[in-house]
Amino acid sequence: MRDRPSQNVSLIKNEIIINSVYQFYFLLLPASSCIGKLQIMPMNKSLPSRFAVSIPVKPYVKRFLDINFGLPVDFTKNAHSHRHFQSLFKNPNTSQDKKYPDDICTYTEIVEVVISEHDFYRYGWELTKTNTIAFGRYYEERAKAMMRTYIGVNISLGVPINKSIQKFQNRFVFDEEVWHYEAIKKDIYRNGKVELIDFNNESELTSAGTHFNTVISGFIPQDNATLQEAITYLEPRKWGVIFIDGNGNYKLAGNQTDPLRFTAEINTGKDTTSLAGCSFQFSGKTKTRSRFINKPF
Repeated sequence: MRDRPSQNVSLIKNEIIINSVYQFYFLLLPASSCIGKLQIMPMNKSLPSRFAVSIPVKPYVKRFLDINFGLPVDFTKNAHSHRHFQSLFKNPNTSQDKKYPDDICTYTEIVEVVISEHDFYRYGWELTKTNTIAFGRYYEERAKAMMRTYIGVNISLGVPINKSIQKFQNRFVFDEEVWHYEAIKKDIYRNGKVELIDFNNESELTSAGTHFNTVISGFIPQDNATLQEAITYLEPRKWGVIFIDGNGNYKLAGNQTDPLRFTAEINTGKDTTSLAGCSFQFSGKTKTRSRFINKPF
């Protein structure tokens, strides 16, 4: 049987720290409270020391962190995630420590999270059991939010749920050992909310000739940090959007000469029972109708 991971700390050589590029997802496209040994390793004195804390997590959480922040995990490039991680050291919470066993059976992987020398000496490196679980749950929810968004959009575009899940697993390398198909499917049925995506491609006669007002609109439920980061990435850029029409055909709306622009509005729902989420549009004027394309993926 594989040993359960435990929390420890080690000093990492600066040259193996990798600054990852944050990735965004949309349409096209974080034990026990035990102290380990501090190992001092040779390094360039002209560079600041950086430490890494090893934290037990679920397999799909490790993969999500790898995708977004690299391994070892470096939150310093993302202010929101960095503040959240720092808060776990600044405010050690032991209120739920007795509730959890020393070894949590579902936390079968470990991630190394980089902390600066400043944070190490000011806040320490020890996470309580309560904060270890809080770290895990926080990134479990972020991973699930990303999963529900990606799969929900595909289902809205007409892709069957089984193929939508498989596309998600293949696209982000969440294989069966990391995130089971059945677990994802169960979560979608429990928490997913599918809104159909509308498509309009009406013609308009102008002095410059005939143009087509192309609009792809829809709604993504559950406002969350991952969704807002995706919106920030999408809004300033120009897009061509591949979608599936009601007959199951792939079409391309927008192109390099006539791109679509993305706009979004965050709302809290029509009533107290509605989910908060994002109403979005890809829109623009094009010289041609949306074109059929053959098996783009």
